[in-house]
Amino acid sequence: MKLLAGLVATTCALTDEETAKFLCRDQDNFIFEPHSTYSSDAVNEYASAANNWNGCHYDMSLPCYRKQIDCSITVTVNPTPNALQRIQFESNGIADHNSWALTGRNSATVETNSAFRVPRVPELLPLADAVDAPQGPLGFAINGVAIFGPYNSKCCDATFAEIQSMDYCLGHPSPNDAYHYHYYPKSTSGYQGCLASCSAGETSGIIGIMKDGFPLYGPMQYYSASEGKMYLDPANCNDCVLMQLNNSEVDECGGIEVADGDATIGNVYRYISTGLFPYGVQCFRGDLTAAQSQSRNGSWRAYSVGNSCGRGGDNGDNCTVFNEDWVANNGCTPGNCQYSAATLGRKRREAMNPLEQYLTRKRRGTTDPLSEVYFQCNGCTNAACDGGVDSTSSPSTSSPGTGTSTTGGTATTGTGPVMTTTGGAGMTTRRPKSTTAGGMTTTAGTPMTTHMPKTTTMSGMTTTMSGAQTTRMPKSTTGGMTTTVSGAQTTRMPKSTTGGMTTTRTAPVATTTAGPNDGSDCEPVPVEFHGASFSKVLFNTVSKALVRVNVKDGNTGAAQNPYTGFAVFSRKACGQDFIEKLADGTVTFDMFDSEAEYTPQGVYMRDDAKHTSATIQWHRFGTDGKLSNAKRDQMYVMFDGLDQVNFGNKDQTTCVESAQIGAGAESMAAEDHTYCVGWFKTVGW
Repeated sequence: MKLLAGLVATTCALTDEETAKFLCRDQDNFIFEPHSTYSSDAVNEYASAANNWNGCHYDMSLPCYRKQIDCSITVTVNPTPNALQRIQFESNGIADHNSWALTGRNSATVETNSAFRVPRVPELLPLADAVDAPQGPLGFAINGVAIFGPYNSKCCDATFAEIQSMDYCLGHPSPNDAYHYHYYPKSTSGYQGCLASCSAGETSGIIGIMKDGFPLYGPMQYYSASEGKMYLDPANCNDCVLMQLNNSEVDECGGIEVADGDATIGNVYRYISTGLFPYGVQCFRGDLTAAQSQSRNGSWRAYSVGNSCGRGGDNGDNCTVFNEDWVANNGCTPGNCQYSAATLGRKRREAMNPLEQYLTRKRRGTTDPLSEVYFQCNGCTNAACDGGVDSTSSPSTSSPGTGTSTTGGTATTGTGPVMTTTGGAGMTTRRPKSTTAGGMTTTAGTPMTTHMPKTTTMSGMTTTMSGAQTTRMPKSTTGGMTTTVSGAQTTRMPKSTTGGMTTTRTAPVATTTAGPNDGSDCEPVPVEFHGASFSKVLFNTVSKALVRVNVKDGNTGAAQNPYTGFAVFSRKACGQDFIEKLADGTVTFDMFDSEAEYTPQGVYMRDDAKHTSATIQWHRFGTDGKLSNAKRDQMYVMFDGLDQVNFGNKDQTTCVESAQIGAGAESMAAEDHTYCVGWFKTVGW
């Protein structure tokens, strides 16, 4: 690899450190192909850690064929000293890591020499003047691999059409055999040679450069909720949080403005690699008039955008888009989107849903590929990493509030009825982009940091809160949403609701019994349990945890029908103090969903040495017709008061995720069955 770069002066968007990142790393970069056209080096084993990933992809048939081409990336600063100052990038398109050609029997990767120039100081345009990106390459990664936009040749989101051909670095060759990335080029399935990674507590580095001159970065950045911008230096910011930026923080083009950047240098904007469409870039915010591309004869010409697919990824509603609505409707969270061709198998095409139509090929090597695309940075367990606001890092939420509401906020009128926000001192609000047909009302005390929804429709949204809080509301609601909470809280609501959402804090009465209190007086309990792997913490603070719970359909038909639900927590997973405080009401819980209503009905503590447990019961009703998921009921449980629990050597997240989940007929809701269920379901072995 050669790097031809003069010293980058301070008047340049790319610093010396960033420019130095454009290189080919010194590691294996074998190319594995399904045929012997370009190599006779046959390989008869699959890639794994045991052979240092020097083998065929598990979606290949043995043998595959191995070759090696040197990676090359050249950066030249100010290549034409007497002309407008630019930075020139040249590459042969070969990755500096192992890659696998999976786009068909004739799939291959070959050198594709290309070059372009960008302005040394890019100029940021208003969003209204952004230029829709074309199909094909939009820039180079720091290893010289082309970075493509989010579209396939049919102007659809490429994900569902092409996910099955992505290798262990989420790259693949195009029809003309040019290897490229559509997504964050992170390591998957155990292979560690890929280009990028992100981790909790670390700012993400540069991934590449776009043709307008602005860089593409990884998602962990310092973000100010009050300004809707990122910062290079958190010391310049009053409310910055180091967090994993996602689609809620970036603009339509896929980038974010840098509040402490300098327009004379050009570092005022960054594109951000996210896990949902458009994944990186779908339009250029930079002025392209100074950008140049190289002709085949070596001459340079002004770069022109052609063959654009516009924005949105749906091609006039003819495509499935892997966006926030899709993941909300399918129960996905970052790093946990359990849909893959391996789970779908081979089915008749006409009987498939849109996802299945695309993922008909069985993948043996990479499980849950959508989880890799919709990724979560390593070590992320809190709201900041999940795209929310970390209340422990924000001055406005560092201490509990008084619970007193102070009037003195503002009122904004949307396109429908009035949206009103009432707040006091110390309140930071990121307002919605629009409200329609129902408006939105928020009443809050001090201090408060709130990310409001981008859109509310129909019945609107009403939120009443008091005390210190950091709340990230859903992007869109259809059918209304009502939330009533109090005290110090950090809340990240679901991004999309359909049919209304109601959250009501209810403190169920602890169950007592006058009998032998050992279950010997109970009749058999008709409750079907499915295990303890159906809960996931979406965010947690010292005092709270929001848990997504899946209740399998089973014999009760819980996915589509009203039912009586149960969750059993063990002392082994949670410790004695959690069990006691859940039973006595110190730890409270709310239950909610967008498609049904939930009423907590009882809590019982079984005091039984190592089998000590706490059982909660709820009634699910108000389903009002066919629901969106035919295999499970998915709802959310918000635990509060966890800061009052002495967990000892137990882990809060492990505890609230460990419950055994069961369901019985709706008729059981007429009585409190937690005593008998608690003794029927023995946990803690």
